[in-house]
Amino acid sequence: PRVLVVDDTPEVRALIANVLSDQYRVLLARDGAEGLEVARASGPDLIISDVMMPVMDGYEFCRRIKDDPATAHIPFVMLTAKADKAMKIEGLDSGADDYLVKPFDTDELRARARSLVKLRRLHRELDQRNNDLESAFNELRDTQTQLMDMAHRAGMTEIASGVLHNVGNVLNSVNISITMLGEMLKKSKLAGVARVASLLNEHAHEFQQSPHLDRRVKQVPEYLDTLSETLTGEQRQIGTELGALADKIQHIMNIIRAQQNYTRRLPFKEQVDLKLLIDDLLSMHAPSISQHRVAVNRDYQDLPAATIEKSKLLQVLDNLIKNAIESMADDEVPHRELTVRGTTRGGRATIVVSDTGRGIPREIVKSLFRFGFTTKRNGNGFGLHSSALAMSDMGGSIQVHSGGQGQGAAFTIEFPLSADPLTSSQDDSGEPHNPAQDVVPI
Repeated sequence: PRVLVVDDTPEVRALIANVLSDQYRVLLARDGAEGLEVARASGPDLIISDVMMPVMDGYEFCRRIKDDPATAHIPFVMLTAKADKAMKIEGLDSGADDYLVKPFDTDELRARARSLVKLRRLHRELDQRNNDLESAFNELRDTQTQLMDMAHRAGMTEIASGVLHNVGNVLNSVNISITMLGEMLKKSKLAGVARVASLLNEHAHEFQQSPHLDRRVKQVPEYLDTLSETLTGEQRQIGTELGALADKIQHIMNIIRAQQNYTRRLPFKEQVDLKLLIDDLLSMHAPSISQHRVAVNRDYQDLPAATIEKSKLLQVLDNLIKNAIESMADDEVPHRELTVRGTTRGGRATIVVSDTGRGIPREIVKSLFRFGFTTKRNGNGFGLHSSALAMSDMGGSIQVHSGGQGQGAAFTIEFPLSADPLTSSQDDSGEPHNPAQDVVPI
């Protein structure tokens, strides 16, 4: 350890150096200005300074040391020949940590130096631990950001797959309609009109020579002939356009099919600590929970590990927790409480995310999982729909219950704990799972 001794008297500097040199590396300075330069250059573990000195006295020297963040933590001992109370107070007010009066006892000097150097070491260790904690916090924040990004990307993948699936269904319906229109066009009675026009043209001279027929009636054969040619041309054009439209739709469907094959990934199941997963999600939403003053109840400590698609479960729970917090963000919600409860039974886990928010009106409860349905001003209707699809993919289910407007809501997800392929796409009844049935009426 290094001790800086600042005194304008050479004999005092030599005495202190002699007393402390067996345990410390002693640095010397003749006044406050010189001492300030040495302190900033060497960063000593302790400063012992006289009060009355030329150029810069001990008070100003101490203030400069304590005002500089780089040297503020260095213990500072004032050394003076006067035991005046006012002088001691002034020294302590300037930032001094201790005070010694000349002549001093060498054992007392060693004891105080030892104590203050130890204090300096503890300060350094505390600073190091603070730096370590800050680094750990930054790493945790980065991990949280990566986790949220992973959940977001997983959700976007599921949303994209859902959009492609639904667009494909719509295009299939359009394709069927085009086929029906083509068949109707082929069965059109236009050919009969053409035959009538041809028959009348064969007897056109009889129309023209008949004195009893109106002039407009005599023009009927020619009109029907022209109409027949026009309608026949339009029929051919419509047929051509329908064929081109069918080809374009088929091309779009081929693109969608290719994209579905590209985005389709083999399910990757891994061992997931369900308790830790929920804890991480609640930590991710901690700023929002704090902002809206939401109390959180945790009742899932008995949940075991599960072998499951982590990204899908993460996406579903993240969506449910986010929705629960948002439902309590309104000023008219007086009591804000988020509860996450987890249980197991028969090799399956059940997690309930409930809130005391604005609730769900009875008339829309059955539409919540429908693609494109949303009650949010800027919503897209993908969240709960993709959650239902994800739970179906994992061999589970999602249900909702609400007592109505202002009564809060509870979303329940249920899924197998193991990676048994027999339960990956069927529910307890053995039938394929249908997310459209995953709504519990209120």
